[in-house]
Amino acid sequence: MEKIVTILTQIGAFTGFVAFVFKAYEFWRDRRPSLRISTSFTSDPNRGSTILILNSSKVGTTINYYTLEALPPSWLRRRGWWRRFPEGHDHVEFTLEAEHVKIEVPGYGQGMIKFSEADHFQWGVKRTDDLYLRVWTSTREAPFSFLVARAGGS
Repeated sequence: MEKIVTILTQIGAFTGFVAFVFKAYEFWRDRRPSLRISTSFTSDPNRGSTILILNSSKVGTTINYYTLEALPPSWLRRRGWWRRFPEGHDHVEFTLEAEHVKIEVPGYGQGMIKFSEADHFQWGVKRTDDLYLRVWTSTREAPFSFLVARAGGS
């Protein structure tokens, strides 16, 4: 009987430790927003292309600035292993220049960026470079980088 109590005590202690590890991981993971994008492209500049920013964490954020930048296609960049934007990069397709925006993306919510009229960008088969959206938020110093459109429209 004493052995059973000892085994149950050890199982309970181990289960409590595993629960603590999961809670610590959840706390660490939920400190920052987890953003991803969904795109809706159109060739009509009057309607414009829409980029929907989805937040799948409980922490909200504010987008302060964003740019669209073109980089040569690379397998490493598309997989997220080499997301470097060189200094003096002159392939910026859209920038706010001196302006700042305030796009609220609440926890488990979404925000929207629309590119219409003069801001409309090419996204189809004529595209020769990959197009990335770089987003600066209130919760991170480094920007988020998202692949928006691949070269060749694929």
